Amino acid sequence: MFVTIPFYNLDCDGYRSDIPVQTAWSNQIQETLNKLSQARQRSENLIDSMLTKSIADRLKRGDDAVSTCEAFPQVTILFSYMVRFSDICTEGSPMQVVECIQNVTEVFDAIVDKYNLFKVCSLSIFGH
Repeated sequence: MFVTIPFYNLDCDGYRSDIPVQTAWSNQIQETLNKLSQARQRSENLIDSMLTKSIADRLKRGDDAVSTCEAFPQVTILFSYMVRFSDICTEGSPMQVVECIQNVTEVFDAIVDKYNLFKVCSLSIFGH
């Protein structure tokens, strides 16, 4: 069985100083809080990308998920596919692929903004 004794610094007069220990704890707490803040921001970004702002805000306030449901008499869902995207990826440089995706995304974003639409974006490559 091992017994550990906390390390205490003694100052010039022989008094125990807890300052190094408190500083270490403070640094560890601050690091943990920073990690928590980063995780919370990633979570918020994910929620904001999947839900409308009004629904996301209600859920963040603690509203019940069922009560946030909305019904619409008509909706349109658009699924898009980039023809020859696999070819573009294999034949083009990485920068050309990024530019291609960026150009298409900008066109879609302009339409979404113009008509006040809600967009959920997912990039997937399916083998055909």
